[in-house]
Amino acid sequence: MLKTLHPVAGAVALLTIVCFWLSTALSELFAGPATVAAVKTAIP
Repeated sequence: MLKTLHPVAGAVALLTIVCFWLSTALSELFAGPATVAAVKTAIP
């Protein structure tokens, strides 16, 4: 059980971090200051 749970949890954690990073990067590049603030506030 732990041999399958640990890699799955690691993959979920990695995907979560990638999603947060991409949302921040894309909002910084293509959106206005209000959207950037909203994204950075929504992440935590």
